[in-house]
Amino acid sequence: MPPRTLQENPTDLRRLRFNENVRSPNLVYLGSGGLLGLMAGALTALPIAGAVDGAQALSVYAALGTASLITAFVMLNFLALMTTVSEGGLEFRLGLFARRFSWNQIKRAETKRYQWTAFLGWGVRVAPGGRRAWSLPGVSGGVEVQIVNARGAELSYFISSARGQELAAVLQRGIEEYRAGPRAATHGETS
Repeated sequence: MPPRTLQENPTDLRRLRFNENVRSPNLVYLGSGGLLGLMAGALTALPIAGAVDGAQALSVYAALGTASLITAFVMLNFLALMTTVSEGGLEFRLGLFARRFSWNQIKRAETKRYQWTAFLGWGVRVAPGGRRAWSLPGVSGGVEVQIVNARGAELSYFISSARGQELAAVLQRGIEEYRAGPRAATHGETS
């Protein structure tokens, strides 16, 4: 039996709504900026002190420019996570990187604490056993969602959230409503 589409079950799922844009704490932004400032100060001091000159100074400034661009990319793409639940399913985005899953792919959701040691850091992470994390430094809670991808493999996604219990509840309600099928069939109504 093919999975139901949203056109076959539009009534209940349209009411599901969850939007969250969670950011890392300001201290993380301050730390990233401070690290960039220290690096800039050290790299700028070398040519000024006369330790490097000419072509060497140019390479120092190229390194500073590259480090600045990398830091800006990280700050823009990995320090804010947007999560949306709608009639289409679940979507979460870290900057340029996003994942979408429809209701027929979502199997369960439960609140969890993020274990950065299991994923060796924060951001978009992959761990053994089909586990993935979309996490933010400084945000310890979130939701673990079991997904079945298009190839039939089961994957687990941890998604950082400041409102993890609410997100898990909305996802569980959506899973139940999707599995229940059209409201009309439940109530015995005919067209």
